Amino acid sequence: TAPKVRITLPPYGAPPFQGGVRGGGRNNALPHPTHPPLEKGRRKLRIVPKKHTKTIIPKMPEPIFAERDIAYEFAPRSPHPNPLPVRGEGSDEVTAAQVSLPFSVSVWSVRGIRSSVSGAVLLLIGCAVILVGIWSLQGAGRGTAVVASLQQRTAKAFADVTTAQAALAHTDTTTGEQSFQSAFQELTTAQKEMDQALAASKHVLAVLDLTGTVRAGQDMLEVGSALAKAGEHTSRAMKPFFEKTQNKTLTDAITASRPELALAQAELDTAAETIKGISGTFLPPEFQDQIEKLQTIIPRARNAVHTLHSESETFLTLLGAERDRQYLFLFANNDEMRPVGGFIGTVGLVNIDRGRVENIDVHSVYDGDGQLKEFLAPPNPLLPIVSRWYLRDSNWFVDFSKSAQKAAQLFEKEGGPTVDGVVLMTPTVIRNLLAVTGPIEVPGYANVVSAENFVEVTQGEVTYDYDKSLNKPKQFLSDLTPILLTKLFASSPDGNAGMQLQTLGAFTKSLAEKDLLFYFKDENVQKQADRLGWAGTLSVDASGFLMVNNANIGGHKSDQFIEQEIDYRTTITEQGDADVVVTVRRTHKGPDESLAYPYPEGENPAFKINTIYQRMLVPKGAILLESKGFTAESDVPRPIIAPSDIPLKADADIANWQLSQHRSPNGAVIGSESGYTFFANWIVTRPGETSVTLTHYRIPDAVTMPSYLHPAASYSMAMFKQPGQRRTAVRASMQVPDTMKIVHTIPASGITRESDSALVYRGQLTSDVLPGIVFERK
Repeated sequence: TAPKVRITLPPYGAPPFQGGVRGGGRNNALPHPTHPPLEKGRRKLRIVPKKHTKTIIPKMPEPIFAERDIAYEFAPRSPHPNPLPVRGEGSDEVTAAQVSLPFSVSVWSVRGIRSSVSGAVLLLIGCAVILVGIWSLQGAGRGTAVVASLQQRTAKAFADVTTAQAALAHTDTTTGEQSFQSAFQELTTAQKEMDQALAASKHVLAVLDLTGTVRAGQDMLEVGSALAKAGEHTSRAMKPFFEKTQNKTLTDAITASRPELALAQAELDTAAETIKGISGTFLPPEFQDQIEKLQTIIPRARNAVHTLHSESETFLTLLGAERDRQYLFLFANNDEMRPVGGFIGTVGLVNIDRGRVENIDVHSVYDGDGQLKEFLAPPNPLLPIVSRWYLRDSNWFVDFSKSAQKAAQLFEKEGGPTVDGVVLMTPTVIRNLLAVTGPIEVPGYANVVSAENFVEVTQGEVTYDYDKSLNKPKQFLSDLTPILLTKLFASSPDGNAGMQLQTLGAFTKSLAEKDLLFYFKDENVQKQADRLGWAGTLSVDASGFLMVNNANIGGHKSDQFIEQEIDYRTTITEQGDADVVVTVRRTHKGPDESLAYPYPEGENPAFKINTIYQRMLVPKGAILLESKGFTAESDVPRPIIAPSDIPLKADADIANWQLSQHRSPNGAVIGSESGYTFFANWIVTRPGETSVTLTHYRIPDAVTMPSYLHPAASYSMAMFKQPGQRRTAVRASMQVPDTMKIVHTIPASGITRESDSALVYRGQLTSDVLPGIVFERK
């Protein structure tokens, strides 16, 4: 339909005026209504005096694109927001010209143009503007011509990614790499086709793409390409771990994978930044959901690769990639819990050079007792079972870095060498590694040890069935350890491709669950291990911090039968204090879970009384209000230990720990450690029974409450797992005042919103957890 221009003219008798309409490129003088009708060129000018209206119908150029080629929908025809003024010549009176046109035709008034030269210039300019606009729309039309191709290519890319995932699941890194590469090529080609199709209309799209749909499509193609490329590099990074190559060590595989991990990391950085800027508001719902998922998943994948890249560097240091390393290994039995890991019954000196285990010396921790010439006073809670402080009790401090330093010092005092670091591991680590290697035959022993029977076999060989004439109860571990480590770290001549990657996975799982801890004397390496969460250190001044730390003292190996539940309830007051009640239930399931093993009479740990000294670490400055359900110190079972006649020397760290303590009126010991306050008590749990304790305390000024200047506040309950602790369920609840409402929570899983001002977190304490909230006034 030809555009129509409706112009309201001045009344009869007014002075004549000149105006113009620029539509088809001609400048037309509009005569006074008293003039006769005018025929000029191919335009028809019809004057209707009664309505003071002129209708101009110009001849439109032939369209150079079909309607079906236009890929965009535009708003319906509507009045121009700024009516053009029509001014009478020689008069100040202005009347409105209401213009109604399609978006593609520009209309404006031309004032005071009498020169044909000026009119020609404006004619050329107007034609140029219109032709550029039409040509741009033609380019936009060409954009839809590639839609089918884009759909085909993205579908093919998706199929390639699916194939790659399946291949990697079956450790087929070659197919995975090829499929990711194919997906990248498809998406890159699709991106180029889209750019080419829209190249001529970029300036139009900049104005017309108000919803961001076109930009979102281009960004999604870029994200897809980056993810496909990241997958390709990840496949290449995995390949060294599956190659069947002789004499290739774990350090060789890690070193070869690091450059590809760095490239995958860069691609994921690009994808994460791009997806962050995509808004799916105007996209179909199914696309909105996918974008929201990607905006969550991609940053997690990026963080995982960043962490893996950092971990690989620390692993190389640990495995002696640059020079040989010597470590003190502490085998901590978490069937008999101690502040870090468990009772240290076995120690080892291990030399590692470029991923190869060069030397292993594993022996009983008691072997060095006679070499310790210094008589040190033990921590007071250990006095019922020891007369002096030995290496086996060195892991008394809840911060492993401090316990590890003490273990290294005592090891040297017993005649051992200076080591590069200390490694603590529980039997859970050995089980995880045996799951990788499969069953292992240890020469000289009847049983084949596996992940399933490791605890039972080791308990028999180490505690009851060892050769009493040789009196080397730890010989079995001494013989097993070098076979296990050599099989894990050395090359795979048996063709068990992928074992090295599985080994890394087993180590990573053990580190995350605090069954494996590292301490390095090199400060830079120690900082890196601490940043990765491998050092067993406590973060400083964590909000709402809670760590329930148990030390089995004279309770035998009964902790394997203890099921622990922690109920941690926090109520935030209007003043910003935190009122906290912690209830701990410990159930002794020994009678129901006793192992089918022929224990000597009276030696079955399932029927031993579980006795622990419990420290509850809370934020510094917390005030104890109530403590009940604990066992009085006078009622704690104590073995008869002959006192030492030799004067004991105080260890400076132990002395400082004990000097920080005082006893509260209700019998609890209150002290400080690693920047936190602790409340300590004894708990005795008999077989088949449940002990329940309650600790009530207040944290002053725990949170700065919302105000007009700071409308939102946050609070978290940092629950730290004790290294080596098992079978611990947690329930953590947070309640803010009724005048407040919770607007955000973490983590994503395990949270139940009970109301707009209360929530509950439930889960297993297999690693540190940090439930948190953000709240504001209603």
